[in-house]
Amino acid sequence: MQRMQLVHPAQVQQAVQAWQQMMPPTTYWPPVQTVGAKQTPRSRSPPEEVKLSDFEILDGAGGRSLGKGSFGVVRRIRRKGTDDVYALKTMQKMEVVSGQLVEQVEREIQVQRNLKHENVLRLYKHFEDEDTVYLLLEYCAKGELYQLLRTQKGRKFNEQMSKHFFVQLVRGLKYLHSYHIVHRDLKPENLLITHDDVLKIGDFGWCAATTVPRTTFCGTMDYLAPEMIQ
Repeated sequence: MQRMQLVHPAQVQQAVQAWQQMMPPTTYWPPVQTVGAKQTPRSRSPPEEVKLSDFEILDGAGGRSLGKGSFGVVRRIRRKGTDDVYALKTMQKMEVVSGQLVEQVEREIQVQRNLKHENVLRLYKHFEDEDTVYLLLEYCAKGELYQLLRTQKGRKFNEQMSKHFFVQLVRGLKYLHSYHIVHRDLKPENLLITHDDVLKIGDFGWCAATTVPRTTFCGTMDYLAPEMIQ
């Protein structure tokens, strides 16, 4: 079988530079039109000390969630007495322990709480009670890039929107790599979009430092780099 020809990094950099000239960092393409999308204000940094009772769940305790994983769920919440909206990721401690995912959760918190970039999802706070760990995250009104793509005509973005999101993704990755962080599970489901079409890289459970050798085989099969499966 003929081996896949990989694109040289210099070619990628040249393409990104060309697109950045077409679309300056402060200029965003008109928002993607989605049914029911609301112009939601951005999340803001909460007070130093927060607890679960400081917030109200907007969709109800048993209502629609923003996302659900194997051991956690994400819901839309608002800090009481304000218009500040967040995404609250809840993880049950017993499920984390039984799934041998303690190290993964600790790494996600330790790494993401120190990241501050327009194209990286903010982790504002984390707190816990006897049974649950809570991550207070930046809220992205349009959800996953994957789901947004499915709402488009022909289930695809036009070329200009594709460039718009691609350039932002590269900016976010460049920031992560400048701090020697690799994501290791990059896919449309882990790319989130705000109400004004700013792309955010999220879900850092499988991230790792490039300064430490890693042998873990991780990620999502459909999106693995060719060199990982050769």
